[in-house]
Amino acid sequence: MRSIIRRLEAILWPRALQCLCCPECTDGQLLCPSCRAELRSLRLDANHGSHHSVWAYAGCAKRLVTGLKHECIADCAAVMGRGMAEAVKRLELPAATVMTWVTMPENRRRVRGIDHGRLLCETIAGYAGMPAEQ
Repeated sequence: MRSIIRRLEAILWPRALQCLCCPECTDGQLLCPSCRAELRSLRLDANHGSHHSVWAYAGCAKRLVTGLKHECIADCAAVMGRGMAEAVKRLELPAATVMTWVTMPENRRRVRGIDHGRLLCETIAGYAGMPAEQ
């Protein structure tokens, strides 16, 4: 049911006409200029311990996460994946590294309409030039 709603939304509100994080119109991007600036300001320093968060979980970054995970807005993965791929590249992983994701149970995937973990993994891998496999 949710995937039908997403298809209808795509027809009524075509991609990149409205910002993913606010009601503003965009200039053909997925985020409006002010949300892109906000996302840049939320970027975390690469040297912040053993975890590798790209952004502080606030504002636009939080809206992207909840948009992907709870509202099934696949375009959120494109925005997050690009920033996450930049962080992955800085890790200088071995050339044979393969990215993977935690499998979402089929019944949850049907309810949500997308497997957000897989989508995000494949997006990051694509931007980072790495393979993604289950």
